[in-house]
Amino acid sequence: MTWSHWRRVRQAVQVLSLALYVYLLFAALQRRTAFPLADLFLRLDPLAALGTMLASRTWIPRLALALVTLGLTLIFGRVWCGWLCPLGTLLEWVRFSSGHRSSTTSGHGRAATISPRWRTVKNFLLLLILAAALFGNLSLLIFEPLALFTRTMTTAVLPALNHTVTAAERALYPIPFLRPVIDWTEGVLRGPVLPVVQPVFAQNAFIAVLFLGILALNALADRFWCRYLCPLGALLGLVSKVSFLRPLVRPACNRCGQCAGACRVDAIDTRRGYEIVPSECTVCLDCLAACPEGVASQESGIGFGWHGRPDSIRKTDPTRRQILTGLAAGAAGVVLLRTGVRAK
Repeated sequence: MTWSHWRRVRQAVQVLSLALYVYLLFAALQRRTAFPLADLFLRLDPLAALGTMLASRTWIPRLALALVTLGLTLIFGRVWCGWLCPLGTLLEWVRFSSGHRSSTTSGHGRAATISPRWRTVKNFLLLLILAAALFGNLSLLIFEPLALFTRTMTTAVLPALNHTVTAAERALYPIPFLRPVIDWTEGVLRGPVLPVVQPVFAQNAFIAVLFLGILALNALADRFWCRYLCPLGALLGLVSKVSFLRPLVRPACNRCGQCAGACRVDAIDTRRGYEIVPSECTVCLDCLAACPEGVASQESGIGFGWHGRPDSIRKTDPTRRQILTGLAAGAAGVVLLRTGVRAK
């Protein structure tokens, strides 16, 4: 199989993963009893597992499935982000013509004005979440991608869908020849898909605006959230620095730039000899599929290789000062929350 074929396999896995996520979401919402697999994706999420166990000060066996994700990351890198993450898949599909390049590639557009140092934001957000969890507060887990996506679906998207369908049925039902179709639609959707009684949620407008903002940021750079803001991506990126199997640009490569142009997350540093940054690479295989040399030669172009030592320290990696600042800010935030009116 060529790398183009493997990229299609990845895209098929993305579709299946997103479909499974949506199915589990609907199945959990419409059942009166707990659905055993409803939280499957959250159980695979290392950040959700780590934050929850830090806050509870106990080992939770149900969340041990997150070790599978960490194990895959340790071997292959950030495959979760490029293959399985439902939010990452959606962000990959939402594209704007001006948001493909960034400052480390040779392309043009508004994304070229974004400094790579913005990648430190996701590391800082990760530290805030872990510090708050260490002090027993999980409020900041709303920025965890699966938690954010799930809350958006349950508090904004599905209620809006239910309201739209219900309003359309009420408007069209007085038309006699449409009544059988509406009755059939109601019988199929009501219960299995749409709720019989729509619950209401607090902060649903805030969550919807936050999610729409994340989608809109793709106008600045492809997968802006994944590049600069995602705390789970930051955690998996740190693990990826010691991953064993990584994509690499071979020494005999002619540096044509096709790989850098194809990379959606700007993980190829053209300023350092087209070096692929493992903490940023989502193993999407786009660069390998775009490489004109990779299939014909094992000596030039791009390929995969085993690495026995960690990736070097980079400017976007968290420094000791940033780590201390993040932990202190997280602790201070917990103190402020505990002294507020809502806490009383």
